[in-house]
Amino acid sequence: MKTHKLIAICLMGSIGLIVTSCGKKSADGTEEVKTEKAAESSAGSAATGSDTKKGEVIEIKNFDFLGIPESNASIGEFPYLKEIPDFKVSGDDSKEKDFDRVVVYDGKTFSSIEGRLLYKKGIAEDEKTFSSYKTIKQFESACEKLNATKIYSLSREEYSDALFGGSPDLMSLFPEKEKAYLVARGNNETALYALKKGDKKVLFFLTLDGNSGGNYQLYVVEEGKLDDK
Repeated sequence: MKTHKLIAICLMGSIGLIVTSCGKKSADGTEEVKTEKAAESSAGSAATGSDTKKGEVIEIKNFDFLGIPESNASIGEFPYLKEIPDFKVSGDDSKEKDFDRVVVYDGKTFSSIEGRLLYKKGIAEDEKTFSSYKTIKQFESACEKLNATKIYSLSREEYSDALFGGSPDLMSLFPEKEKAYLVARGNNETALYALKKGDKKVLFFLTLDGNSGGNYQLYVVEEGKLDDK
């Protein structure tokens, strides 16, 4: 009889060891199981923004128009914006291309957009009466008439802090190979608007050169593919 009891205790102990080794129960009764695959997935996930560690680089992704509401305005033809008053456009520095690429700060990290590009450099007709505040407001008003969505409008200090104020800062994590496409690298008043109308997806980016005192740079990029003509 004692022999049978001993065998039963040993069997129960063995079963207990098997159940314990399979995994422990969480508070809600579900089983928590750690696998090598889950660990590898966690270790291999790319970090961006505040999760990015020093020494890593930011992955530049396409600008996401998913959350941009549809415009109900009549937008006309590319480039959709009228000239900003009180400026003359520098023809030598301005350009229009059927297909190009730019990278912008999107309010959180950096995003790119490819497609038809208009770039204009405006020079104040009278530097003494030039007002950066007025210029930004004129740009914002023009974008709002198109029912475009404001992503941000930042002072020099705010824009510089967004790019360089983190630990590590965004610019130290910016991939070297992408720097040729980046617009406005700091010390600039900037504003970014996004427009979605039917199959048209457009970014409007204005930057005021913090060192010139009277120049703006305007980028209008309509998303498109290389074979779109």
